[in-house]
Amino acid sequence: MWVKIDDRHIVSDSGAVATFKRRTRHGGEIYRHKELSTSVNARGLVTVGITGRGSVSLARIVATVYIPNPDTLPYVGYRDGNPLNCEAANLYWTNSRGA
Repeated sequence: MWVKIDDRHIVSDSGAVATFKRRTRHGGEIYRHKELSTSVNARGLVTVGITGRGSVSLARIVATVYIPNPDTLPYVGYRDGNPLNCEAANLYWTNSRGA
């Protein structure tokens, strides 16, 4: 399931981010779905480049959209211990970094 995260991007519960709208030179809009490529940073976390925000943790984007955080916990943890698995079902909020 895809959810809008800003005016140009959508995120899926399977851990993908895509653009869905682009402005043309003439002020019109083109609606298209293009999945963004990801990379792994020096800490081993999957990141994605978001226009206007730079490189952002994919797990944090997915968790922010799909995982409730009523206690305002600061970090995202991985149930299977694999930071390359950014599916919503694998993520949870935690107090400790690297959980």
